[in-house]
Amino acid sequence: MKLHTPIFPTKHVPGTSEIAQRELLAETVISGAPAAVDFIDLLTYPYAHFEFEFDEVVPTDDAVDFFCRTSTDNGATFDAGASNYINVGWAQNSGGLNESQDAALTRIVLSNRNEVGDEVSNVKLEKGIQGFSRLHLKPGDTALFWHKVIHVSAGASGEINMVINYARRLDTGTVNAVRYLWEAGEFASGTIRLWGLP
Repeated sequence: MKLHTPIFPTKHVPGTSEIAQRELLAETVISGAPAAVDFIDLLTYPYAHFEFEFDEVVPTDDAVDFFCRTSTDNGATFDAGASNYINVGWAQNSGGLNESQDAALTRIVLSNRNEVGDEVSNVKLEKGIQGFSRLHLKPGDTALFWHKVIHVSAGASGEINMVINYARRLDTGTVNAVRYLWEAGEFASGTIRLWGLP
């Protein structure tokens, strides 16, 4: 993980006259085919809200889903038990609308996994995963995520998928690290940025 000097783009706060600021905390430019991309030491930042930005994040393997896991020991281990997470969300593509709700998961799923063939393509020109994942931390409580990503389906269909997903870590305990990984294979290319939100 490569740390960068913070920058402060501004954005309007809906319904107010306030201008909020967000801070770039870290950036990982993917190289060398890592199996996972980890962001640790989250509690060292003065934020309870974070945004992970995915910029053309492409897998090495074709037709794989994009996952997330959390850690309460700063990345020494990541929660992967049979009932650590719950997901609810929907995905839309030219093949129609899919909805899902799943409990007792070993990971949080960010991509469209409702139908075989809707997994992420590894063709670099199709841009992989693009979008963001927001994390809301409450020390000593559960961690809440919501994601909005787009990706192209693997194989001949080439459908564009838009996924909006809400997820929660079921166990209590303060999350201080997050891992992104694929269902199989490694990361081929792309950039993941970590922002602190007011």
